[in-house]
Formats: sequence, C-alpha cells, structure tokens
Amino acid sequence: MTTMTPDQATALLGVLLSYWPKADPPPETLALYRVHLLDFPFPRGIQAITALACMSRFWPTVAELREALVEAGNPDPLPDADQAWAEVAAAVRNGIYGRPVFSHPAVHDTVKAMGGIRELALSGNLMADRAHFLRLYDTCKRRAERAKVLPGGEVAKALEALAERLAAPDGHPTPPALEPRP
Repeated sequence: MTTMTPDQATALLGVLLSYWPKADPPPETLALYRVHLLDFPFPRGIQAITALACMSRFWPTVAELREALVEAGNPDPLPDADQAWAEVAAAVRNGIYGRPVFSHPAVHDTVKAMGGIRELALSGNLMADRAHFLRLYDTCKRRAERAKVLPGGEVAKALEALAERLAAPDGHPTPPALEPRP
C-alpha cells in the first residue's frame, strides 16, 4: 500500500479539525502534523482519526496520532504479557529440542534475553522465570512498539525542509509556539 500524498494528509487534517472544532492549532503546527501523516497509507489515516475521535476528548498529540496510525494497520499485534508467557510455557512443556516459533519477535527476544528456551526448560523455578519474563517482556514490547511509531527517512527529510522554511532570517529557527499569534 502506498503512502498518502500531501493533499490527502491535508484532507485528513481537515477531518481531524472537524472532530475537534475548538482546537485552534497554528498553521505551523498543522504543517508538522501533516508531515507526520505522510509515511502512512490514506485509508489507515481515516481509521486512525476515527478511532481517536471515538476514544479521545482532546486534540491528539503527534505521538497519539502516530500510535493510532500504527494500531490501525497493525497486522502483527503484540500479545499481552500473559499470552506471551503462555506461548513460552507451552514451548517449555514441548521440550528443549527444536526451535520454538513465537507469535511475535518480542517474545523471541525476551526468551533469548533469558538465555533461551533450553535454559528456561532446565530451570527449576518457573514462577521466578515467569516474573523475570514479564518484566523483560515489557521492555522488549516497548522497544518493538517504539520502532513502529518512529517516523521513517522521508518524514525526517520533510521535517528538515519544514524547519528550514520556518527558520528566522538570521538562520536560527524560531519556535512557532513562542511567536505571538495575531
């Protein structure tokens, strides 16, 4: 699926503003939001904005918008910690031979960080292993989620171009939020 065009991103911002009519972001803020939409497909943008409108009372931050965009098109959802542990426990019961296949790389990374499935299978204390797994899995899960939300190279280039456009004549950027509004 292709990423959205600048015109589609502008249209989505119009929808966003329609859901929150009291929001009055300055044009510079809208330009930043527009850039952050560009690396996602347009249909996913519609899904994300609809979900935000149903769940949020306030104008979303860029982070909330990008999280909603990732969730809207996530074909590979992360399992809950209990679901992930159930996968690992099943792999331990199946024995130490072979290579278990987990539902998500974050589960695999957590098992690997704990020494591998063999180490877990040979452990005598599954309750302690479960507690360690749940703590480590939280870290691996956050890392995987953060990797999906961070913008790609095209967004970084567009943000750099926008920053140059907003720069003051003396070459030093002037933060738009600090400028007086008319």
